[in-house]
Amino acid sequence: MPFNTITDWSGEPGSRQLSIPRAGAAALTVMVYTRRGLVVVVESGTIEIVGTLRGARVTTTAGLRSDDPSSRIETTYGRPGALDGLQALNVWGYPTRGLAVLVLNDRVQAVWSGRVTPR
Repeated sequence: MPFNTITDWSGEPGSRQLSIPRAGAAALTVMVYTRRGLVVVVESGTIEIVGTLRGARVTTTAGLRSDDPSSRIETTYGRPGALDGLQALNVWGYPTRGLAVLVLNDRVQAVWSGRVTPR
């Protein structure tokens, strides 16, 4: 998604922008587009992360979408490279794909995608 496209969306109703300063690193800009159901994280003009909001009507290219049962995640993407829990929320991580799937009560809540950095 080109950076200029998401900045064009900033004038839409329900759009918000937040700057998060970081010590020793460039600030992160979090752009929330409630009308589109997206959250975009930008660092120094580069899109780092794109995520869905709860209830968004979006689908990954592999066909996974919000409110799918968690059993669809493994069927779609295979076994996760990492699993982590944050209170009742579980995060299925796919580091080699730059993908995180957030699960609550055995249902997909959101899908977040970022850039994969070489090691």
